[in-house]
Amino acid sequence: YIGHFDVVHMDEVLEEAYENVEHGVMTPEDFRDMMALNPVRLYAGMNPAFFEGTSVADYATKAAA
Repeated sequence: YIGHFDVVHMDEVLEEAYENVEHGVMTPEDFRDMMALNPVRLYAGMNPAFFEGTSVADYATKAAA
């Protein structure tokens, strides 16, 4: 999880996570679900206005639909 408390170098998290796609462990679609759609569904599912006013509001609205 990208925001986990024990992440030491935040600038390396996505690069490391994407290695799962490069090594065939997951598809690009699985990666998108893990890194974007699932968090949007989690937070917007509990609070539909969670992303309002953020730079990802449009994406989150479309993804949550």
